[in-house]
Amino acid sequence: KSRVLEDLSSSAQLEAARLQSTVSHLESEKAGWKAEVFEKGLDITNKVIQGHKEATDALNSRIAAQDEALQALADEAKQWKDMAEERGRAVQDLEQALDELEEEKRRDAAEAARRSEEHRAEVA
Repeated sequence: KSRVLEDLSSSAQLEAARLQSTVSHLESEKAGWKAEVFEKGLDITNKVIQGHKEATDALNSRIAAQDEALQALADEAKQWKDMAEERGRAVQDLEQALDELEEEKRRDAAEAARRSEEHRAEVA
């Protein structure tokens, strides 16, 4: 009976050792899977970050292109404004010259009328 108990005890100890080895092996596999899952998660996260960076870069490029287009339009608008102001000044100069010519014409007409009147007075 004692021998059977010893055999059973020895067998149970062997089985316990085998089960402990299996548990250790499974825990090692579990740790490996956790590391693999973490690495895959990290890889996916990095790809998402890279995608966001590329999208941000693309948006920044579009914004820069729009800024350049707006600046070009602003420059063109300033040129048109400057030309309009220059034309306005030219129109004012022409109007002033016309006013001066009209004033000179009136003076000349008045002078001509005065001379004509003097000439008539001398003739008479």
